[in-house]
Amino acid sequence: MCHSLDLEDRLPPGSATLAPADILLTKLQIYEVNDKDLIDSIALLLSHPVISTSGGPGIDTTRLAKVTGSDWGWHTTLTDNLTKVSSDCPPRPHQRAKRCRGPADRGDHHALAAAPKSLKWRARAKVGRRVPWYDLPEEVG
Repeated sequence: MCHSLDLEDRLPPGSATLAPADILLTKLQIYEVNDKDLIDSIALLLSHPVISTSGGPGIDTTRLAKVTGSDWGWHTTLTDNLTKVSSDCPPRPHQRAKRCRGPADRGDHHALAAAPKSLKWRARAKVGRRVPWYDLPEEVG
């Protein structure tokens, strides 16, 4: 993993899987994201609505904003990868493409940008992209 993601206590009651927002975070936290992870993210966006309320049945932008609001690197990697997802979505006339493009086109980038930022986030933002903000995992096998 390129970023830390605390998933303790994130399994919804009565569910055998993580919430869609957490699954999306695990896919899009990769700095050198590959086509498989982009395709998985597109599939997730096509099958789940993007919502702005906690606890609803969909990809909760409140959760995304909470994770990215405390870590500039997370914010940078996630928004970069959401832009890649948006450009890889089906052509715009396709009705389902609107849901896939949603995080970039509907202003969810704005929701992430408008979320409160920690002091650590603001200090790291001053350094910007001059210094790596991610960890590259070692290849296995």
